[in-house]
Amino acid sequence: RYVETAQRLHAAGYAVLLPDSFHWRGARKMCSTRYGERAVNMAQRVRDVRAALVWVAAQPRVDVQRIGLQGWSNGASTALHVLEQRQLHSMAGEPTLAGVALFYPGCAPLMRRHAKLQAVPLLLQIGACDDWTPAQPCIDLVTALKDRGDGDVTLHVYPDSYHGFDGTSPVRL
Repeated sequence: RYVETAQRLHAAGYAVLLPDSFHWRGARKMCSTRYGERAVNMAQRVRDVRAALVWVAAQPRVDVQRIGLQGWSNGASTALHVLEQRQLHSMAGEPTLAGVALFYPGCAPLMRRHAKLQAVPLLLQIGACDDWTPAQPCIDLVTALKDRGDGDVTLHVYPDSYHGFDGTSPVRL
């Protein structure tokens, strides 16, 4: 999925950077590892993404007005946390985001703490039948964001769709 998406974006003239917080820290299995036993936590992943944004914005051939984030599952959850952290404090050299497009993030932790996110165009795409990152917390989060007037937020809930609905692998329950 990531390589195919990067190839499509490259073909359309976009530069793509795929930060990987897991493998270089020795983490091989994230989804089947309990949160308390994971080698990589959310704070590390957020720092990695924010550092990657600073780095990519400093590249001479990058249009800093067109930098965005895209993520799936863990990466989508991380992107939401990035938006939360950017709302709280800025980082030197960090670019303004043109938009964020996410597939099936985990929204429950953000919803529980009534998180405020940096206002950027935000697209969340979730499966109505997702049993890994359930749809309802994202529906509730988007409702709260819209009620507060926190930016341009779009939510697509795909009926009869599970986690990874955009992939080519068989559905895992």
